Amino acid sequence: MFSFYNVIGRSLRPACLIAFLVTFMASSAEAQVTSNIAFPDFAHARSVVFIDDGGSEVQLVGTHSYGVYRSVPGAIGKNRWTDPSGLTNPLTVNDIAEVNSGARLLLGASGSGGQQTDTEATGLFYSDDKGVTWTPYVKSNFDSLAVHTVQAITQSPVDNVIFLSADDGNIFISTDGGASWIFNGRLPGGSSQTPWTLLAHPTIAGTVYAGTPGYGVYVSADHGGLWVAFTDNSSLLTPGLTPNTSTGGNYVFDLEMNPASPNEMYAGTASGVWKFDDVTSATGAWARVAAADSSFTLDDAVTVVNVYPEVRSLAFDAAGTTLYMATWGFGVLTTTEFAGTITANTGITGIGLRGQEVSVVAVSPSGTVFAGTNGGVFEVGAASSTSTTPEGETPVSYALGQNYPNPFNPSTAISFELPAGADVSLAVFDVLGRQVAQLASGTYPAGSHSVTFDASGLQSGLYIYRLDAGDQSIARTMTLVK
Repeated sequence: MFSFYNVIGRSLRPACLIAFLVTFMASSAEAQVTSNIAFPDFAHARSVVFIDDGGSEVQLVGTHSYGVYRSVPGAIGKNRWTDPSGLTNPLTVNDIAEVNSGARLLLGASGSGGQQTDTEATGLFYSDDKGVTWTPYVKSNFDSLAVHTVQAITQSPVDNVIFLSADDGNIFISTDGGASWIFNGRLPGGSSQTPWTLLAHPTIAGTVYAGTPGYGVYVSADHGGLWVAFTDNSSLLTPGLTPNTSTGGNYVFDLEMNPASPNEMYAGTASGVWKFDDVTSATGAWARVAAADSSFTLDDAVTVVNVYPEVRSLAFDAAGTTLYMATWGFGVLTTTEFAGTITANTGITGIGLRGQEVSVVAVSPSGTVFAGTNGGVFEVGAASSTSTTPEGETPVSYALGQNYPNPFNPSTAISFELPAGADVSLAVFDVLGRQVAQLASGTYPAGSHSVTFDASGLQSGLYIYRLDAGDQSIARTMTLVK
C-alpha cells in the first residue's frame, strides 16, 4: 500500500537503500514493513489516531515539536499529508483522542503551539471538522488554572465523562463533551506523578486508572477526585528502588484493557509488559507478560536478544487475540498466545523495525498495524508466503509475498500482486547494496505473478528483494543457507 520512496526517494543509491532496509525491516521470517509518510527526518511520530471522514479512513499523526499531520484519502507519496491549520510549531503532541462518538477531536500537547508568551495559552486544542482545523482552549476554560501541558486524554464509554491529566498531577473532567472543564482532583506527589496515560474502565462509571512516571498505577473511583495506589502497585516498581522524587521507580507509559476481557488490564512499562487478571479483585497481583528468557532476533537474522523491553505503547486487535508492543530500541513486538486470557511469562516475538525507537503502535479499524518512530510512520503487515488473492480475482493493492521456502537452498519462489497493469522491476540485493539478480523487468498485467530465484552462485547470508511497480516500492528480506 505504501512505499519506501515516500521517505527516501527512488533516486537513493542502492547501498544507502539497503542500509536503510537492514535497519528498518524485520528479518525474513517476520512481517513486511513499509513506510507511508514523508516526515522531516527530525519529526518523531508519537501518536496515531484513525477517524472516519465521510466513509474514508483518515490518519492523524502527532509528532515531537512539529504538530500534527493529517492524511488525505486516496492521495499517495508526499501529497498524502497535510499540515492542519490552527496549530503553530513548536508543538509536541502527547495525545489525540476522539470524543463524543467522533464529533470532536481533542489534542493534548506541550509547548502550547508557540504561544508560550501568551498568558491565556494552554496545552489543549479541539477540532470539530475531523482534524482539518484546530482551536486552542484558553485558561478561562479551566477556571484560569495553568494547563501548560496536557499529557493524556480518555473518555468513559459508560457515562461519556472526559478526563485529562495536566500540570502538577491535576485531573480535569468534562461532562458536556469538552465544552467546559472542571478541576476534579490531583494525584498525590504533584508534578512527579503527572499521569502519562489515563484509562477509563470500559464498563464501570467513574473508575479511571493513571500510569505515572515512577510510581506505578493509581486508580480513582469518583471521576478523578480521590486517587489511591492500585492493588499490588509495588510489583510494578523497579526492584531495589524506593519511589521518591529523586530516584523514582518503574515508568508506566501506557495502560490498555483487553477488549475480549474488559477487566484484564495491561501496563507497558520501562521493564516490559505487565498484566492484572481482574481489576475488580482486591487481592490480585501484577505479573509479567514476557519472561526474562523471551527472545527475538535482530535484523541480522543472527543476534538473539533476551531482555525486558521498554514498552512505550500497547494496542490490541479488535478481537483481543493479539497484543502489539511499541518498544524503545527493539521495534514492534507481539504475542498472539491468547486463549481468552494470557498467562504470565508468555514469550514475545518480533514483528519489525528491529533496533528502532518506537513511540506508538496503533491498529486501524481495518486491522492494519501502524508504528510511529523518529523515521515517520510505518505500516506493519503480517507476513505471508503465498498470495492472498483468490484465483481469478484482481488484487486490490500492490503486494510482495514472502519468499517460499525461507530459509532456502538454492532456489525459492517469490510472488507479487498488481491491482493494474504496471512497469515492474523485481531485483535482489546483498547487504552491501549490490544488485545480484534481476528477477522481473518490463510491463506486467494486473493479477498475481510468481518468479523463481536461483541462488546457486551466491554465498549464504541475508538478501533483500525489492519490487518497484507503479508508484510503489516494497522490500523484504530472505536468507540463503548452504
